[in-house]
Amino acid sequence: MARPLLAPLLLPVGDMTSGSHLDRSLARGIAWTGGVKWFTSLITWAITLLIARLLTPQEFGLFGMAMVFIGLAQLTSDIGLAATMIQAPDLSDRLASRLGGAAIMISAGIAALTVGAAGLIAVFFREPVVQWIVMALSVSFVLRGIQVMRRAMLTRALRFRQIAWVDGAEAIVTSLSTLGYALLGLRHWSLVFGALTGVAVSTVALVLLYPHPVRFPRRVAELEGSLTFGAQVFGGQVAWYFYSTADMVVVGRMLGTVALGAYSFAWVIASIAVERVAALMGRVTPAIFSKVQHDHVALRRYVYRLTEGLALITMPICIGVALVADLIVNVALGDAWVAAIAPMRLLAIYAAARCIFVILPQLLVYTGRARQSMQFNLLMLVVLVPLFIAGATWGGTSGVALAWAVAFPLLSGATYLRFLRASISLSMHSYARSLAPAAVATAVMAAAVALVRYALPASLAEAWQLAILVLAGAFAYGAMVLAFHRPKLREVVELLRGDGAAVEPMAVVAADAAGAAIDRPAPASRGRLLLISYHFPPDPAIGSLRWQKFARHAAERGWQLDVIMRDEASIESPDPERLADLPPGLRRIGVPDRPLWFETLEDGLARAYRKIVPRAPDAAESLSAEGVRAAGSGRDLLRAYFSYVHHLRQRRWARDAAKAALETLSADRDRYKAVIGCGPPYSACIAGRHVKRATGIPLIIDLRDPWSVIQRMPESLASPVMLRLNAHEERRTVAESALVVANSAPVGEAMRQLYPRSRILDVPNGYDEDPLPPPAPRDRFVIAYAGTIYFNRDPRSLFLALAKVVEELGLPPERIGIDLMGLVDRADGVPVETIAAECGVGDYVRVLSTRPRSEAIRFLTGASMLVMLPQDADMVIPGKLYEYMRFDAWILALAEQDGAVARLLRGSAAQVISSSDVEGVAEAIKRRYEQFERGERGTPVAIDRRFSRRARAAAFFGALDSVVGPPPHPMPAKPLAASETHRAWDEVAIALEPASVERR
Repeated sequence: MARPLLAPLLLPVGDMTSGSHLDRSLARGIAWTGGVKWFTSLITWAITLLIARLLTPQEFGLFGMAMVFIGLAQLTSDIGLAATMIQAPDLSDRLASRLGGAAIMISAGIAALTVGAAGLIAVFFREPVVQWIVMALSVSFVLRGIQVMRRAMLTRALRFRQIAWVDGAEAIVTSLSTLGYALLGLRHWSLVFGALTGVAVSTVALVLLYPHPVRFPRRVAELEGSLTFGAQVFGGQVAWYFYSTADMVVVGRMLGTVALGAYSFAWVIASIAVERVAALMGRVTPAIFSKVQHDHVALRRYVYRLTEGLALITMPICIGVALVADLIVNVALGDAWVAAIAPMRLLAIYAAARCIFVILPQLLVYTGRARQSMQFNLLMLVVLVPLFIAGATWGGTSGVALAWAVAFPLLSGATYLRFLRASISLSMHSYARSLAPAAVATAVMAAAVALVRYALPASLAEAWQLAILVLAGAFAYGAMVLAFHRPKLREVVELLRGDGAAVEPMAVVAADAAGAAIDRPAPASRGRLLLISYHFPPDPAIGSLRWQKFARHAAERGWQLDVIMRDEASIESPDPERLADLPPGLRRIGVPDRPLWFETLEDGLARAYRKIVPRAPDAAESLSAEGVRAAGSGRDLLRAYFSYVHHLRQRRWARDAAKAALETLSADRDRYKAVIGCGPPYSACIAGRHVKRATGIPLIIDLRDPWSVIQRMPESLASPVMLRLNAHEERRTVAESALVVANSAPVGEAMRQLYPRSRILDVPNGYDEDPLPPPAPRDRFVIAYAGTIYFNRDPRSLFLALAKVVEELGLPPERIGIDLMGLVDRADGVPVETIAAECGVGDYVRVLSTRPRSEAIRFLTGASMLVMLPQDADMVIPGKLYEYMRFDAWILALAEQDGAVARLLRGSAAQVISSSDVEGVAEAIKRRYEQFERGERGTPVAIDRRFSRRARAAAFFGALDSVVGPPPHPMPAKPLAASETHRAWDEVAIALEPASVERR
């Protein structure tokens, strides 16, 4: 006689590392509990078949008789103390030890009562040997009592994985030891000793996992509150046990064994979803509810999400069983079991409701409302038992099943939902919305199954009918969910797989007098901005520099900054020195960049392919966008695939970052005035769009590089697909934005042409006012470059020009040379040393690896000339150009005269020469070398204040203030020069005027 094993109040079994991010703990707990349960079930089922061949049904029967009483006693052996320890908001080690001792004492008392009652149990079953079996199994109560406190404490710590393995080990050890005892000829005692061996192993494992001391209480008064709560849990458990088994007793007593057999089989099939899905939730959710028991917002969110997930998974299974119950019985068992069809249909409907409501009683118990839960279970007992009797009298097994299908949903809705509405403000409208996706899709599935069944010929074999109807129902349900509820399905899948954003704890950053990062409380009264930027310190990427510097200007103006960024664990070479540059109180929240499930396989295949077919030495690392649009090679299909995968990866990080952002906003929503998305990668801007839609907070997007008007792309992503995806995402994001910021004038002009009704502002980067180390001695004329060689930054023209100078002046490497630092070892797949040798300056070129920013600064102080390598993306201004401006060195930019770099430097002391003009480059190097020999040094371009980052920040935050208003509590900022201030605000006025007039 099979029954659901999980009571609504059954104590949870869980384990995993504790933390503040309960969504991930919940998902991992479900995954580990379910995975281990299924794995051990497969093993134990196989072993049980072997044991069944060694033992007789009579021997199994003797053990089963003993377990009827042992099962009831086991359910109540701790009188709810485990639930008490899990639910207690503040549980001291001393109280936990006392409760653990009390659990052992109670278990020992129940073991003694069991030994005393063993004779009566044997008389009841008319089997004398049952007495000795019951007495032997009573030892397990003491062992379980030792486990109570340890299981509860591990569950409180959310260590679901460890307890799942303990339970799995117990199941496997029980099966293997039982098999061993059976092989030794111990007959029915093999089942007894096997069970005791498994419990002993799990007890030892839990003691080792949680070696907490146990102390026996001396006075009942010190545990009075805990015992009261435990007694309420105990009362609810007993009431549940009686009403959930009453139907079997009624059917067996009133209708006989034949009816009971049919009803039991119907129950087993109808309860598949309860056993396999809902039960997993019941083992994990109690600890989660306990963690947030005083946070009604979080409780409501869990109720809605878990209900939605359970309904999406279990409702189609249960209703599907009801639709094809007759075919299941006829195909599996034949005509002799036809009596099981009608109760199976009704019990499947009950099971659908049970799966949905399974978390509600747990919500009551583990938020401290065990008394109400006990009352509701007593109400169920009082109402359902008479209904079972009436149903059996008037409708047989179908009448009993009808009582379940009708009374249980009505009673649950009228009790649990009504009480939760009053206690945690549960919204019935929101609860109904969480059920709607599964309900609508299931209704469509039912209609599809009915139509297909009507169309099938009656002569078709029932096995084929069953297979076709199952496939039709699955297709209809899946199509509905994918077509109309894809985001909901994705959330459920991510929850169950544990894929959500694994957010790092919030880090509050400041700098002490020595420049080291320290923790300091964030000022609570200041207005806040939420920045989403994939790159941010300690990420050494050049993309993190813009907001590393803007952060301090934001703080000066009175804005408190919180940053959603890539988590530090995934940063290959972090530069912790950058943290010292951040303002006090800035908070960083890390979000992992999780690879897609198939990317690992894809990377392995790519590495294997490259071992067979090496990359060509002159293979291009990037392609121009114009070339991509006109491309027609056979590699286009592969690039299109890589482009789409890259897009999916960005969308995944965007979703995770948006979740982390919403979690951050939820704590103090009203203080956040704007969300800023800074890219590339543009997943940060997409995440900002999601946050804006969810909250209504104004969105600002800050484009460090072009998005849809990109001019050059990595070779592997150089596909029209990527261009279309970029344009699509940019169009959607700009439409949601209150302000768009471009970091060069050409990009801003292109964006204004694409989006004439949007507010678009040009805010280039700028140089910073940080102190520089003293200049290094310069006995050698060093032409320096620091950064990355990519996107067609070809050093050949520079090397050829140096070769001309060396040849003309007869200079040795000791007098002149080129030093490159950073990711500069290759250019379009060719080693830089090889290119230098081919150009005749192999001995004059030195390549240095990537160094921390402080070392890079010292490297630049030793340069006589700083060079910008050419790039065919003429709308972009490399950030390193602003770094160069601060040094007393000559700047030589290899760029076209109509590009963004030339427009920026026009009128300054820097030289801009086309990379194709090798003679001109050589002449510039020669002239500067001659000046160097006369003792002259370059003048910093930074003497021109219009290039200052402070002026750029004034333009940016002035535009921000025009959108969201000034910060609530501004702080005095460092004053700007009058001309600088006027220029900054003029940029704001010019940029915003067309949009403002248009909107008026």
